[in-house]
Parts: sequence; C-alpha cells; structure tokens
Amino acid sequence: MSPRTQYLSRLIGLYCLLVGIAMSLNKQAAVERVTAFVHNAPAVMFASTLAVIGGLALVLGHNVWSGGLQPVLVTIFGWVLLIKPTFPK
Repeated sequence: MSPRTQYLSRLIGLYCLLVGIAMSLNKQAAVERVTAFVHNAPAVMFASTLAVIGGLALVLGHNVWSGGLQPVLVTIFGWVLLIKPTFPK
C-alpha cells in the first residue's frame, strides 16, 4: 500500500472520528447547528464548493481501484465528495 493511501486513510478516518465525537458530545446543539446550516443557502453553496474541490483533489491524486480495500475506499470517498454536492435535493 502506498504512503499516500495510508496518509489519506488516516486523515479521513481521524476527521470522521473527531467530528463524530464532537457531534455526539452535545447532540442537541449539533442538530440545531446542522438545521441552521441547511437553511443558509450561501453557506451550503460554499460547503458544496469546498466538497467538490476536496473530491476533485482526491480523485486526481488517488484514483486507485485495485490493491485492496483501503485504496478503493479512499477513492470511493473522493468520488462521493466530488459527485454528491452537485446533486442537491
């Protein structure tokens, strides 16, 4: 496995872990913040733009579909970041 895959896996995993812990420590406040955020169109547009940039960076820098589960998961994460913000509800 490449050092890039290991780095990105740790980065994504640590980010998800920290955000999950922070949100679970005060669930009511997290729900209120997310609800307020979703109703703020400029903030949603800005976050979507950042997600597309991050997804594009992951796809361009790590588009690996072989070599085990970990590289494929990092690639799928990048594609989801790239595609999901472009299809609003």
